Amino acid sequence: MTVPRRACGLPALFTRALFTPALFTPVLFMIALAGCGGSAPGGPKVDQAYVNAMEVGRDVFDQSHPEQAEGQFQTAYRRALLGDDASAIRDAGYNRAVAQLDADAPEDALATIAQVRRDLALRNAQANVALDAVAMAAYVRTQRYGDAVALADSVSGGAVSGDGGAGRGAGKGQVGHPALDERLLFLRGLAEDGLGRHDALAAIVAAFPAASGTSLLVQADRAELEARLALASGAWKEAGAAARTAIETRRNDLDYRGLARALDCAARAAKGAGDLTQASAYEARAAETRKQLARERTHRPAQETTGSDASRPGGSASGQATESAVRSP
Repeated sequence: MTVPRRACGLPALFTRALFTPALFTPVLFMIALAGCGGSAPGGPKVDQAYVNAMEVGRDVFDQSHPEQAEGQFQTAYRRALLGDDASAIRDAGYNRAVAQLDADAPEDALATIAQVRRDLALRNAQANVALDAVAMAAYVRTQRYGDAVALADSVSGGAVSGDGGAGRGAGKGQVGHPALDERLLFLRGLAEDGLGRHDALAAIVAAFPAASGTSLLVQADRAELEARLALASGAWKEAGAAARTAIETRRNDLDYRGLARALDCAARAAKGAGDLTQASAYEARAAETRKQLARERTHRPAQETTGSDASRPGGSASGQATESAVRSP
């Protein structure tokens, strides 16, 4: 089963009008496929059931219904297994893991990733780095920080060493794609902070792209890591300033899970500075954001998908991201 890749102007893997989060809602980006029409004369036939499941899944994911999307991607995955198609297995498995992570089911996402890797290995194929980024986000979400760092080492060859020193090629594009390199570096920074290895966190901040001229996502990621590093050293004023920058930028980027994390950082900075009233306010705001996130996921009615395909998640079988694979862990 060979599915033609879209040639209708869709952006490459992981472009999303949303991550709406990804988590984005908080989120990650979906892989889109399918050709603009039917099979080419004399060419391989399209498995339309697979294509339909992937497209419907992407549509409902865009409408903030990750649980429904997951079911569609599971259907697509089964079709890929039926056709013994490694490329389709990789794409459908990735999308399913993204949907599970967005639905706040990181353990399910990790189980899916493990299955994808097994099924690809049977066919002498490999998972791509985008799938590793999803796994790292799931590890961070479940506070398995050591696993996240170990995976980062295996993917990038040790961009930042475990003892906090700069390893080989720190921040120099170990994966080879700037957007994915940034995402992996950010996730590793969260993991190192979770492990209390602040020398390593400092090395990551030093290697991180400068905020000027970068996307809102990169600006917010850098501000959050700077806030965490300042918190670790007790620099409450600097931590508060960086956290406020992260709050504003996450809000502007519609990354609400990331916004809640930034509010947490601001609360810690205010508490450290002795401003308990302000700390309590930040904590309440973070709790409200998380509450509304959960409520929206549960109660948001289905909507018509608006906009052209060019504004929706898109992708290719290569797995090379042009946007981040995982917006907010």
